[in-house]
Amino acid sequence: MVIGSVVPEPGLMASADYAAVRDVVNHVMDTSERLDGSGNLATPELDEKIEFNKLSRIVGDLLQGGSRQAKVVEDFFSNRAGFHRQILRNHLAKIYAEEKAAIPKRKGWQDRLFFRILDRITPPSRGMERAVQDAAIVVMSFYFEACDIYEAPDATSR
Repeated sequence: MVIGSVVPEPGLMASADYAAVRDVVNHVMDTSERLDGSGNLATPELDEKIEFNKLSRIVGDLLQGGSRQAKVVEDFFSNRAGFHRQILRNHLAKIYAEEKAAIPKRKGWQDRLFFRILDRITPPSRGMERAVQDAAIVVMSFYFEACDIYEAPDATSR
């Protein structure tokens, strides 16, 4: 906690799958850039995708808040070789597909899917759980907005 980044706890790290997520989550957590409100904070496309995927307002608010920090994720990838972005995209798309196939399709399943994905991509950490989870939401928002996780509204839905 002193160094301010996610240090995997022995026995908590299930596999190397967290490595790609952990690096970008650490970057988000280490960035001290503040929100200043100078950009466009309303994103109709994001609202449309949230509605199209039948996500609740609560989950939508989490994604909206995370998307306001998506520039930090973009900065992370711009300072690395191109394959980092694709590796993480593939990892998240795989998790999305696995969880979507596994979850019972009862009322509110779309929100439960969000939290199942979040649980799987949040690197385990003791003492910093909320900060790590918040950073993971920023990463999810980045890939949600890029239509790499969840479904993109098609032209017929507009």
